[in-house]
Amino acid sequence: MEYAVSDIWVYNSNCVFACSNFKQRYEWLKEWVPMFTFHVPGTIKLVHKSELVNPQTRGYEVYGPDIGSKGYYVDDDGTRLVQVKKMALPDCYEVEGDGYLRVPTLKLSEELRKLGDSFKLRCVREEDGSWSKV
Repeated sequence: MEYAVSDIWVYNSNCVFACSNFKQRYEWLKEWVPMFTFHVPGTIKLVHKSELVNPQTRGYEVYGPDIGSKGYYVDDDGTRLVQVKKMALPDCYEVEGDGYLRVPTLKLSEELRKLGDSFKLRCVREEDGSWSKV
């Protein structure tokens, strides 16, 4: 079982959290985790967050650029608020600079027409690069 390490509070009895920002601590840990941890089969393995392949996350901790700034948790449900623009063709909508919006039902088509030529919409990205309204 792997556990990702992405931040540090104290190092060598010094509170590095109070005197550095998240980016600095993240880079230090990239060097320190392999240097100071050893994995024994059958026990947990500590790895740096950047080494994870296809991580399954429920959200993220977001930090400001200031030294000693505290992080806050943001849920990640896979959706994004995107800017949608109506195209010249009927029921065709472009997600600005990033694909198109699927309009699979007449009901959704009617809802989108009421929103005007340009609007924001909470969507999820599909595997083919298109977007679907949530």
